[in-house]
Amino acid sequence: MRSPPQHPMMKRLSFWLHGPVLPLLLLQGRRTRARIPLLPEADGPRRGTVAGCGVPMSLLVLGESTAVGVGASSQEEALAFCLARSLVRTRGCSVDVQVVGQTGANVQHVRRELFPRVDLPVDAALVILGVNDTLELTRGAKWSSELVALIRDLKSSARDVVFSGVPPLGELRSLPQPMRSALGARAAYLDALLERACVAHGVHHVPIRFLYRPDQIALDGFHPSALGYAAWAEELARAWPAP
Repeated sequence: MRSPPQHPMMKRLSFWLHGPVLPLLLLQGRRTRARIPLLPEADGPRRGTVAGCGVPMSLLVLGESTAVGVGASSQEEALAFCLARSLVRTRGCSVDVQVVGQTGANVQHVRRELFPRVDLPVDAALVILGVNDTLELTRGAKWSSELVALIRDLKSSARDVVFSGVPPLGELRSLPQPMRSALGARAAYLDALLERACVAHGVHHVPIRFLYRPDQIALDGFHPSALGYAAWAEELARAWPAP
């Protein structure tokens, strides 16, 4: 049974309750940014086919650093190709993969700069967004308006459109408190707005529910490892729209 939609305003209030510790959050943010190692985007081709039987399905993975596999050593270990292999196992068909993304991309950059680079049309699109908009404190109204525009663009070019939920940053033990709690609340707020936009415009929202075990986190303590991407892909494949 599908969980009831999240309430964005309650999530927003939860974030703003952290207002009294904002100076500490800014200090923690600078210190954390300075100590987190900058990992490269996953190496290897961003186009390829995972072989199966039947008519191939074209899959686009679009978005921020996790779309391009930061934390994994190769694209074969990153989210797009892990998801393609999971879909081959569950569907049988071949999957033609196309990855378009960039470290540090927010929703505006993805819609206005990265989406025009995509080879269209595609059968299915997976969009990974929200971490950078959380860190940048993107206003809810701007986040929602850019999402709606991106959804419309994708729906005109893809049969199935899936948005992965904004990662639950409050579960990342590498972040200090109270910053972890504040970012977790902000991410939950953006995710609630994302879910509302997806429901309103007839596309799919898949929340992130896999556990953040130590072996699922990369060396920076922030991005998924190869095992984390594999778990994320399995979760997405189980919730993928029926053909």
